[in-house]
Amino acid sequence: MPHVIIHFNPKLVHQRMITELKIKLQEIVADALSSSESLPPDGRSVFGKQTILTLPQEIYIRQQAAHKTDVNPAPIEIEVEAGKPKLRDPDKVAELIEDAVRRTDIIPRRFLGDGNSCVWVVLREHNAFRFIRRKRD
Repeated sequence: MPHVIIHFNPKLVHQRMITELKIKLQEIVADALSSSESLPPDGRSVFGKQTILTLPQEIYIRQQAAHKTDVNPAPIEIEVEAGKPKLRDPDKVAELIEDAVRRTDIIPRRFLGDGNSCVWVVLREHNAFRFIRRKRD
């Protein structure tokens, strides 16, 4: 289950922008993780789009406002953590997310560019995820 955290600087960014971004990010991240464009050319024949399919409802998204003691927080940081790479290139996944987010026009131009908002993608080979189950009777 991919996990997305939108870190933001509340001194610069209004909550309504983050809410709008969260809604769009489920589909954006699912599309980027499922895209055959994130695979190396020789990997595309091994892993088809169906093999790496990630559904929007599988994406968990939360937000975290910068604290007053944080140093130099970006306007918006999109942090994506997902499981096994399956040959996916995290840099290409980040680029696909960046391009899709930019196309939404949710983040104002003044918050874009070097030293401003960013996307960080981490694909972990070794990880574990479990839902917390109900107590068995």
